[in-house]
Amino acid sequence: MPHRTRPMTSLLVFMGLNLVLVNTLSPVYDFVCFLPYWERRRERRRKEREAASGLDAPARYFLARARTLVSKCDDVMRDPGNLVYNE
Repeated sequence: MPHRTRPMTSLLVFMGLNLVLVNTLSPVYDFVCFLPYWERRRERRRKEREAASGLDAPARYFLARARTLVSKCDDVMRDPGNLVYNE
C-alpha cells in the first residue's frame, strides 16, 4: 500500500521553517556586519593607505572631518531615532 501524502502538513512545515529562517536572518546579519573587528580593520587599512600616500597635515585633517561626518551618517542610517540636530 502506498504512503499517504499530507499536503497540508507539508505546507505548514515548509512555511514554519521559512518563518524561522527569515526571523533569524536579520540578527545574524547585524551581528556579522557590525562586529568591532570590521571597524578595527577599516582603521588599520586607512592608516596604511594614509602612510603610503604621504598626505600633508591639512589633507589629513580634512579627511578626518569627512570620515567623522560619514560615521555619523552611518549611525543615523542604522538607528534613525538617534538623530541629533545642531550638533
